[in-house]
Formats: sequence, C-alpha cells, structure tokens
Amino acid sequence: MFESKKAVTSSAEKLPIVDTIEVTVTREDIDSVLNNPSHTADDVMRLFLKDFGHLFAQSAGTIQGYTLGQHTRMVLKQYHKYFKQTSFPAGLDNVFFETVLALHDIGKPDANSAGEIDNQYAYHQVYFNQILPQLGFTASQQAIANSLINSDPIREYLYKNRTGPDAAAVSITVKAVEANMSVKDFWFLLKLMWMCDAGSYTVDAGGHAELDRMFEFEPDEGEMNLAPHIQKYFDALEQKLGV
Repeated sequence: MFESKKAVTSSAEKLPIVDTIEVTVTREDIDSVLNNPSHTADDVMRLFLKDFGHLFAQSAGTIQGYTLGQHTRMVLKQYHKYFKQTSFPAGLDNVFFETVLALHDIGKPDANSAGEIDNQYAYHQVYFNQILPQLGFTASQQAIANSLINSDPIREYLYKNRTGPDAAAVSITVKAVEANMSVKDFWFLLKLMWMCDAGSYTVDAGGHAELDRMFEFEPDEGEMNLAPHIQKYFDALEQKLGV
C-alpha cells in the first residue's frame, strides 16, 4: 500500500505529489501470472488489488457509473478474448502490455476528485513513474508506457471530432518519437490498447451498450474488428502515418 499527499504544482495544475509508492506486488509475481498461458483477466486484477484496491473501488468517471475496477476488468477481458495471442514488436511482450492495461487509468480517481478529468493523463503518469521502476521495467519500457497513456489521440480524432487525420498523425508521430519507437510499432501498440479500451464500452464486454456500433465482434472465432464506417477513419489515419 502507499501513502500520498497532494499539492499544487508550480504550473498551477493540481497534480498529486506522491512521496512514496511502495508496491507490494513483485515482478516475480507478475511474471508468474502473466507468463502462464491459462491466466485470466481476474488473475491480472488480483495482482494489483492489494496495492490499488482502494483506487479500483472508486468511480471511473464514466456516465455508465463503472468503478475503475469494473472498467479495467472489462478492458482486460477484451484483450484476453481477442488479442491474447498477440506477438508484440520492439522486443516487448505480454507482461509489459497487460501491466500497462491494468494500470492505464490508475490516476482517474485523483483526477475526478480534483475536478480535472480532462487532465487525467498527467495523473496517470505520476503513478506510472513510480510504479513501473519498482516492477523492474526498463527506462525504455517506461518511456513507451508513458507515451501510451499520456494522451489519447485516437479518442480526439474519432470521438471528439477535434482533429483530422493530418493532425492526429502528427500527434501520434510525436508520441512514437517520445517512445523511441518506429511509427509503425508504436501505432500497433496504441491501436491495440484503444481496441481493448474502447471495446470495453460494449455489451460484448459485459457492459452497457455504448460503442457497440464501432466494432464487429465474432467471439466464437476470437475476432474483433472495426465496423466499416470506423475502419475508413483508421484507413485515412494510417495512410497519413505511412503504416
């Protein structure tokens, strides 16, 4: 468990200033579970409940009323249902990716409490920067994880209609540079994370109907694809990205 205190930063953002996060789960624990081919989404959740159960019990800040734990579990279930056999680029693996998925929204409770949900990504980073080193992830892996969770350019492009494919491609390219990855490899990770995250807001994931029309699910075949009207947006973006 850990103790934290909040203070206002010099930039006037109400970010949590965490003195110490002492994570009791070990890298050996994580490797033992996540390298087991038969592990489940619930097994992943149990890894982090002792340290972060108080956060998982709080609101995820969604209109559906999910707790952070409910949302995270559905994200992980979508990954297990459709993408568990993924081969990762750039020397990464399932252990890295599932850890990022399990913690991808970890700062939301603090952001909600501070009334800064739009600034949630900065809160996630505060936690990631303290948790990942203790779990034995390298500086390179930490940079990739931070770049994956420090903004959501796909959401900005699709949901909020704030950017076109050109601006989205620039944003994603910058993130790839921050992660020290090729655009192709970074895009693979970012898209996969978005598929699991957005795909959790569906009946297929065991939740309320919301984003169901964005996807085509074939659970018996283990396939989750974009609906044609969404695929065209991804095609336009991928053309700009050159992937």
